[in-house]
Amino acid sequence: MKKNKHLNVLLYSTALLASLSFATLIQPQASVRADTVTEDSGDSSKDGQAQYEPVDFTKVNFPDQGLRDILTAMAYKVDPEWDGKQFSSDMLSSMQSIEALDPDDPVKDLKGLELLPKLYNLSLGAGSEVSDFSLLPKLTYLKMLDLEGINLEHIGPKIFNRILLPS
Repeated sequence: MKKNKHLNVLLYSTALLASLSFATLIQPQASVRADTVTEDSGDSSKDGQAQYEPVDFTKVNFPDQGLRDILTAMAYKVDPEWDGKQFSSDMLSSMQSIEALDPDDPVKDLKGLELLPKLYNLSLGAGSEVSDFSLLPKLTYLKMLDLEGINLEHIGPKIFNRILLPS
């Protein structure tokens, strides 16, 4: 029984990532949103990284407390003197992998992830209660998606229609 449930989670994760890849192919999107790149000569800093406009760290942009806690810890790793108000270009560039694995501080809403232009890996663990994955096609840099800890039984196959069919 447990093996069957693990297989279902693996199949849902694989199908979700495949549909995300397909949705990215059928929807023309830039790899970096034009409104987040600072206009300067060459759109890159001296070390070759793109420069991004700061993103306000508000409850409007990031409504989920579990996600806010993870992003706060990531921001302080980049800048221990961070004021908690905006993510700088360096912070945005460094936010490439999010692992929401703490069952005591679950992630319930992914809103705001679309503002992280370099998000490459998203892992949601036990206790995460995300049920709306419709913003995944907007995460054009996302290549790795781990949903092993998510109860996908309540989502069902309708999720794939929401990802593949633009609203």
